[in-house]
Amino acid sequence: MSMSPKRRKFHAGISQGALSTLILLAAATPPTLIARPVLAQVGGPREATITSLRDKVLTLSVGSEDGARPGAVYVARSNGTEHARLQITDVRRTESTARLLSIQDEFVLPVGSTVSFVEIAPLAPDVVVVPQPAPVTPPNPVIVSPPAPVVTPAPVNPLPPRPVMRPVAANSTAPIALSAVEGMTAMINAGSSRGVKAGSTLPILRDGNVIALVRVQAVNPNDASGTVVWRDEAVPALRAGDMVGMVGGGAPAMQIGPGVPAAAIPYETGASNIGVPTADRDYLYLAGLAAQGLITSQPAHVFNDEGSRRHRTAEDYTFTRAQIAGFVREALSSPKAENPKEKTRVALGELISEYGKELRQLGVADETLSAFARSNGFEFGVSGQQRATLTGGDDIAGFLLPFSERQGGPRTRSGFDTRTNLWARSGKLSFLGSVDTGSDPIRGVNSRSFSVRRALLSYDADKLLRGLKIEAGRDEVWMGPGHFGTLVLGDTAGPLNMLKTTFKRGSYAIESLYAPLGTGPGGSKRSLYTKNTYVNIGSQSRIGFIESVLEPTQTVDPTLFIASFTPVPLFLADRLQGGTDTTNYNASAYIESSVARGVRGYGEFLIDDIGVNNRNRVRNRFGTLIGAHIFTPKDPTKLGLYGEYSNLQGRTYLDLLGDPDYNYYYRGAPLGHPVAPPFANFGAGRGIGGAESLRIEGYWRALPRLRFYSGV
Repeated sequence: MSMSPKRRKFHAGISQGALSTLILLAAATPPTLIARPVLAQVGGPREATITSLRDKVLTLSVGSEDGARPGAVYVARSNGTEHARLQITDVRRTESTARLLSIQDEFVLPVGSTVSFVEIAPLAPDVVVVPQPAPVTPPNPVIVSPPAPVVTPAPVNPLPPRPVMRPVAANSTAPIALSAVEGMTAMINAGSSRGVKAGSTLPILRDGNVIALVRVQAVNPNDASGTVVWRDEAVPALRAGDMVGMVGGGAPAMQIGPGVPAAAIPYETGASNIGVPTADRDYLYLAGLAAQGLITSQPAHVFNDEGSRRHRTAEDYTFTRAQIAGFVREALSSPKAENPKEKTRVALGELISEYGKELRQLGVADETLSAFARSNGFEFGVSGQQRATLTGGDDIAGFLLPFSERQGGPRTRSGFDTRTNLWARSGKLSFLGSVDTGSDPIRGVNSRSFSVRRALLSYDADKLLRGLKIEAGRDEVWMGPGHFGTLVLGDTAGPLNMLKTTFKRGSYAIESLYAPLGTGPGGSKRSLYTKNTYVNIGSQSRIGFIESVLEPTQTVDPTLFIASFTPVPLFLADRLQGGTDTTNYNASAYIESSVARGVRGYGEFLIDDIGVNNRNRVRNRFGTLIGAHIFTPKDPTKLGLYGEYSNLQGRTYLDLLGDPDYNYYYRGAPLGHPVAPPFANFGAGRGIGGAESLRIEGYWRALPRLRFYSGV
C-alpha cells in the first residue's frame, strides 16, 4: 500500500517579497556592511550538498578551495519553485557552515539535498558573526561620511513569485530532527509547541528513506523522547541529526517520500498483524471509501471480492488488522474526510469502531477519531461495483470442480454482475446489506440471478456487557485462519441466517453463532451452533479453539443454544444429552502468526466426531490445514504468494449410515473446507467426503491498473 507523496513545484528568482525583505535588511544594516550583492553569474560554486543539519545550522560540501564565500545565498528548489533559502556564515577549506534563513511550510529539508547558489548578500541580522581580531591603531578623529546609497538588487531573470515562506525564528527548531540517541531511546528537538504528541509513531528519514520508527512517549514544550520500535538493519545506526517525519505545521507527515507507504506500516508499529478473512464485512467499507476517493493507494476492486456469488479466492487479498488500519488512516488524512459525505461518515465510523486500537498505535489522534463517533441521528450510505467477465473454454455438463464459482473459483461462463452495498447507523444500531445480481446465473444448485448476501442488524451492547456486540440477520461467516478455506466454518456454503454475538475484552475474544439451516435433503429441520474462542499473543500471533455442532432433527435445540452463548463447552452440552448418536460435532484448534516482515503463517487441526464411548457411530476423522502468505511488506498487493495445504480424511463431515441430514453440508456445499465436495448427489450433499489439496497462487501488480495472477 503506498501513498503518493505530495510533490511541490519549485521556481527560481527573486520575488517582490524577497526584494522588499532585502531592502529592509539593507536599511537596518550599518552603512559599513552595505555592499552591492554579487549575482549568481559573478562568483560562488553553482551547487552544494547538505552534509549535516542540526536545528538551523547546516554544513555544506563546498569550501574555500571551491570558491565558497561568507554571505553566499543558496536555495533548495525543484521544477522552478523555491522551498528553502540559506546563507553561508563561515568557510573552511573543504566545507562551510550555513544558516537557514527561510523555509516553506510543510517542507522538510533532508540531509543529502542539493542547493543552488543565487547571490552574495549581506549576512542576515540574526546570523551571529564572529568578529576577527583587528590590529590596535592610534585613535584618529572621527570622520562622519554620508551614508552609502541603498542599492536594490535586480533579478537575473524575471520569474514567477516564490511561495509564501515562513521565517525561521531564533528560538524555533526547524527542521525537526533527532537531537540524541541512546540505545533504543531517541530524543527529538521538538515538542508540543511543534505538534509532537505522545503516543504517535514518527518515521525517521535519511536520504529521503524511512530508516526507523519512533514511538513518542514523553513530550515537553520544546523536546520529546520515544522508543525505537523498528529500525532498518541495512543502514547505519541512528544518529543525532537524522530527520523526523513532521510537516511544518507540526502534524505527523502522512506523505513522506516516494518509497514510503501511506496506507500502512504493517509490521513494525506494534499494531495487530492478525489476518482478516476476505469474508469480513469491513472490506465492503474499504471498497466504498476507495470508490469515493478517500483511499487512493489501492483501487476499489482490491477490497471487493472477485467472485460472482462467492469469493474468488485466487484473486482476493487477505490483509492484516494493521494493514486495514493503515487504509483507514489514509482515508482520515484525505481532504475529503474534512467535510465528509454521510456515507463516508458511516463507513469510517464503523471501521474506527473496530480498529480504533490499531489506529492509535499508528499515531492517529483521539480527536481525529472522535469526529466520526456514533450519533443519535440517522446516517445512510451506498456503494457497489459492476463487472463484466469473458470466459473461454469448454464446460463439462454435470461436472462441478472442487473450486468452482460456488466454492471460491472462477466464473464458469461469461456474464455481467453487479453488487450493491448498503449501510446505515443510528446510535448504537447499525445495518449492512449486500445484494448480488447477474445476467448469467449459475444453473443447478443455485439458479437464482438475485442473491441477498448480507442483511445484518448490529447492536453495540456495551451497556449490557462491555465489549459485547449482538447481531441478527444474514451474513457470511469465517471462523479460524486460512485464505482458500477454513476447516470448521467458512463462506463456502454461502451466507447464513443467524444470531451472532461477539465479546471482546483485551486480548481475549469469543464469537458465538446460531443458524437455522432450514429443511435438509432428507426432510428434517436442521440447525447449527458454533463457538470460536481465541486469544491474541502480543501483536503478531493468535491461538484459538472452535466448536461446532450440526443438529439434524430440530430447528432449535435449547441445550445447545444456551451453551453457544454461555461459557459452557458445546462438547459437554452435546454429550450430556447423548448427542453422539444424532449430532455432527466438529472441533478444531488453530494458530496464526506474522513470523517476519512480509511473512504470515497459520495452521489448523480438525477432529470430526470425537469418539469417547461405544455409542459414537463414526470413529474420529482428522483434518489438517497449513498455509502461508508471503508479500512485500510496504505494499502487500504489489507482489505476493499464497500457499495452502489441506488434508481431510475420508468421510470427514459425513455420516456412514446414509443420513443426508446429518452431513455437515448446507445447500450442497460443505460448511467447512471447500476441498470436500459432494460426489454423486449435489442436492443431497452425499458423497465420499475428504480430500487432499495443495494450492499455490501468486500475484504481481506490474502497473497500477495491470495485475497478473498465476497458480497451481
